[in-house]
Amino acid sequence: MSILLFKLTAGPLLIALVTLVTRRFGPSVGGWLIGLPLTSGPISVFLAMEQGVDYAMTSAVSSMVGG
Repeated sequence: MSILLFKLTAGPLLIALVTLVTRRFGPSVGGWLIGLPLTSGPISVFLAMEQGVDYAMTSAVSSMVGG
């Protein structure tokens, strides 16, 4: 149950944080934040918790390479 709760809260909280920072500091700062792996980081954590560390590591490397 805790994984589901984390999945349901982590993404929207990060998006809300980036939105607030963008409104405060402008679109260039918001663009830099969106470019950071704020969404792929929690996804890697979910994969590691559910599928195992080896699977998450391979998935992260593959997403960085683009294949």
